[in-house]
Parts: sequence; structure tokens; C-alpha cells
Amino acid sequence: MLLVQQNKIDYRSFWADSEREQAEVFQQFAEAVTNLPNIRLFHFGNYDTAAIKHACLICEPRYATMLDRIVEASTNVLTLINSQVYFPTYSNSLKDIASYLGFKWTDANASGIQSIIWRDQWTLSGDPSLKRRLIEYNQEDCVALKTICDFIRSAASAENQPPSSTCEQSSIVHTKELARTSHKWGRPVFALKDLERASTCAYFDYQRERVFVRTSRKIANAEKANKKKAHSLPVNKRIEVSCKRCSHCNSRKIYPCQRVSRRVTDLRFYSGVVKRWVVQYESWRYQCRRCGKTFLPEHWPSSRRRYGANLAKWCVYLNFVCKQTMWNVMDTLRDVFGIEIDRSILYGFKRQVIASYKGLYEQIRQHILASPVLHIDETDVAIRKTKGYVWIFATLDAVWYLYKESRSGDFLKDMLSGFRGVLISDFYSAYDSISCPQQKCLLHLLRNFNDDLRNNPFDEEFKTIAGEFGRVLRSIIDTVDRYGLKKRHLHKHKKAAAAFVERVRTATFRSDVALRYQKRFRKYGDRLFTFLDFDGIPWNNNNAEHAAKNFVKYERTSEGLFTEHSLNEALVMLSALETCRYNRGNFLRFMLSGRTDLEAVMAQRGHSSRR
Repeated sequence: MLLVQQNKIDYRSFWADSEREQAEVFQQFAEAVTNLPNIRLFHFGNYDTAAIKHACLICEPRYATMLDRIVEASTNVLTLINSQVYFPTYSNSLKDIASYLGFKWTDANASGIQSIIWRDQWTLSGDPSLKRRLIEYNQEDCVALKTICDFIRSAASAENQPPSSTCEQSSIVHTKELARTSHKWGRPVFALKDLERASTCAYFDYQRERVFVRTSRKIANAEKANKKKAHSLPVNKRIEVSCKRCSHCNSRKIYPCQRVSRRVTDLRFYSGVVKRWVVQYESWRYQCRRCGKTFLPEHWPSSRRRYGANLAKWCVYLNFVCKQTMWNVMDTLRDVFGIEIDRSILYGFKRQVIASYKGLYEQIRQHILASPVLHIDETDVAIRKTKGYVWIFATLDAVWYLYKESRSGDFLKDMLSGFRGVLISDFYSAYDSISCPQQKCLLHLLRNFNDDLRNNPFDEEFKTIAGEFGRVLRSIIDTVDRYGLKKRHLHKHKKAAAAFVERVRTATFRSDVALRYQKRFRKYGDRLFTFLDFDGIPWNNNNAEHAAKNFVKYERTSEGLFTEHSLNEALVMLSALETCRYNRGNFLRFMLSGRTDLEAVMAQRGHSSRR
């Protein structure tokens, strides 16, 4: 056992001359570890914990309990490496990794198998040199493991900083920053025309439509039937559009010269039914006898209007609400409604619908900044060749997303300069400079307490802080569950909460974990229980975190193909969608209503999603 305590290193060896002494050795180990505060046992592989668990069966019950706690406070470094750290070694063995990091064993031939041989030889001969060699080998294994742990700790604490070891690598690269080496889709740039022509002829659609139809009659018939079906959707309604005056000179002396028609494909929504709806417009191309110009009727649908507004909104709904990619939307329209639409047109639908909600996006921002409570959070987002951050601003009835290139919160001071409500956030330091009442998310603090309790089961000082925090918070939550977030009922807890914060701030601790929390309470203590002084202020940041999760769900449909422009467009739509959801509204019904103002969104509050 290599003990590291406040930068002091101590090695302790537990030796059993025979199998009969094995239980006694493990009991000595249990006593030595249990008496240490804030213990965390690092081991490499499952063998060590498996041996301790087996020792529980042969030790006295009180020692077995100690050993169980030690196992709970253990970390398998090999598991951590297998899942998160990639070393340029042939294997993830202790010897390969530690050797790469610059550690060297005294005996170059030392190994786990060799140690078994040494032990058998010592059992037969009792040679003290073999015992020294075994103890030295095990001590060096512990030092090798410490070398690996120190490297991982330095890698986690400072990005792109060279490790303290003598390894050949001069920097640490995070996997999310590595260039993708997977197959690149899309049309490459060819150096020769002949290569470009051959590649073009290998496209899937080209071969189906131009090659296989000449090779197989069966495929040819299927392609003909598919094209015929795509162009022969039945017409649901015919509209005759007439004209009485020239659109250029306003003369009545006009005459029809050519018959024209145009089809507009759309969807119609009924109670529990969505139906394809094809309207055929028919008219004449007219010519004016006075000016001689030809023209179409004033209300004639333009050449770009081949699809209706409801169809466009339905496609956007499938993309944002149902989390379908545009490929999926295209397949859905073809399979369900028999409508063949090119993917580029679907993206045009998306741009068209999003553009109509930019005014709503600005209204939501103004509504949030005027709210008495504001939740704020941020999450990273993958953009082509780089990454950025999406900031989430939420209230009880609205959500507003904003993209920024970095996690720096410098813009917040100007943006929230006129905000007079209570700001609810996590413990990110960017929020500290905002001058308004603040409530720190106690759910974050609760989770941190729980994680540190599991990692430090023997730290009695920290247990005292965590236990008192739990009692104070539970008492408050019981009142919230009974009366809601009302100041007149919550104010009675203010004295107990303030006394708890003051005790943590002024107490004397020796535990590293307890000292860390004391520092945190000294910095944020006056912002932990702000909600007790106001009506309607939550004690957690769930409103913003929930909106962040919904953004991450949508981000998966982008498959990492966001550009800054497309992301900003998506955030407009997501702000409208989440605001509608926070008001328990039906987003599809809101879209089909044709309204694009915040009042229409709020009007859905309390309405059932059914007609």
C-alpha cells in the first residue's frame, strides 16, 4: 500500500508467511486504511477488490464491514483508462502504460507471473532476498500506478498542457477535437474529367434510373410505375381563375390565347386526420388588344408555389418536434402521403417558416427580460470544424436560446443590465458579475454533496456539513410541497438556513473536502437561500436545464452538420417551440393558426392538446 497524504508518501507492506496468516494481514490492512480520513483506494484491474471481497469471508465481522467500505471507496484506474484515456501503447497493461510515462522497474524481468515463481521459491527456501525482491516489486507497482494517476489528474486539470512525466507526447488531445477519419460523403473535387465522369455514373440513383432500367425489364417497369404514380396524384379541388382587365394598362380589351393549369399540393387537417389535398388551378394566358402584352390573372399561383403552407409547416413540425432528419421527413411524405419532394425544397420550407417567427423570437426575449425570475444555463454545441455554446434563458412560461462562439459571459452584464428580477443559475463564475438578486441552484449543490459523500465515506467533518444541509433543505422542501413557493410560509426557515451557512463559514475544518465546501459557502452563502425572501422563486434551475436537454435532443438530428447560420435559424424555431410547450400548448395547432405573436402562444395556456 502506497499512502499519499498531503504530498507525503509512505509505503506499507503486509506480509503473511502462510495461508493461515492471511486473515490477520487483511485485518491489519483494514485498520490501517479505516483510520485514514478521506480515503480513496486506487487499484489497477479487478484483482485487488476481488481479493478484498474474498477476505471478507475469512475475517471477523467488524473487519469485514471495514473492508466493504474500503471497496466502496475504491476506483479501478484500468476501467477509467479503457473508457476515457487512449495511450499510444500496444496494450493497457500497467507495465506498458507506466513505461510509456517514463517509469522503470528495478528488475526489467519483473512481472505478475514472475512474482508467483518468487513466492513459491521463498516458500521452499525461506531466502530473505526473494522476500525483499517481492516487496520491492509490489512497491514499484504501487509507484507505477501513482505515476498513471498523476498523469490523468494533470490531463484532466489543464487542457493541452504537457504532463509532468517524461513521456514522448508533448500535449494532450481531447477526442472531440480530433479530426474525423470516417468516410466523407458528398461530391469530391476530381483532378481529371474522366475520373469525374466515371464517379458520376456510379451514383446509386443514376444507376437505378439510367443503367439498371436498360439491364432489367423488371426494374424498368418499377421505375416507370413509380414516376407515373408521382405525377398522377388525384385532384381534390379545381379552381377556375378568370381575369377582366389587363394587369399592365388596365384595359378591358383582353382575350384568352392559351390554356394554362397549375397544381398546388398541400395538407388538410381535420379532427384526428391529416389528408393530402391537391388543388388544380386552371385559367387562360391573356393578351391585351391595346398594349399587346400577355399576362396571367392577378391571383394566379406563382411558379414557386407548388406546395401549400400547411405542408411546409408539417415538415418543420416533423423536424423540430418529432426529431426527424430531413431525410426522414422526405421518406415520411413519400410513404404516408405519396408526395415526392426533393430535400432542397424541404430546407426551403424550413427557412420560410423560421423567417416568419423572427418577430416572435424578439418578443420572447423582451418578455423574459421583463420577468420577475430568470433561469440561465449554457451547453456546448458542435458546429462544422469547431464548437460553440448555446445559452438558455428561461422563465416559467418562456424559453429563449442564444448562440455565442465561446463560454465567456462578458455579454451578460450588458444584456441583463436592466433586469430587476431574481437570477437563478448554477455556480459558473460568469454569473457573479451580474448585479441583481441571485439564487444558486441547490439541486446542483445537492448532487455535489451526494457525489462527494460517496467518494469520501469516512470523512466525518464533511458528513456533518452534508447532513445538516440535508435537514435544512428537506424542511424547506416539505413546506414548498404543502404551500408552494410563497414567502409567508417560507420565511420561517430563513433563520435556520442563515445559521447553517454561518456555521459552515466560521467553523474550523481539517478535511480537504470540508475546506473546499467552506470556501464555496463563504463565496455563495448569501445566494443559496434567496428564494425564501420572494414569492414564486424556485430553489433549482430545472427550467433552464430542461430547455437545455431539449436542445441537445434536437442537436442529434443535425448529426454535427450545424453551421452558425443554420444554428441561429434553428434557435429561433426552438425558442417558439419550447415557449409553446412551457404554456402547455399544442405547437402544431399554433403553427397552423397562422399567428406569429407571443400573445397567441400565451393564449394556448391551459388548453388541452385535443380539440
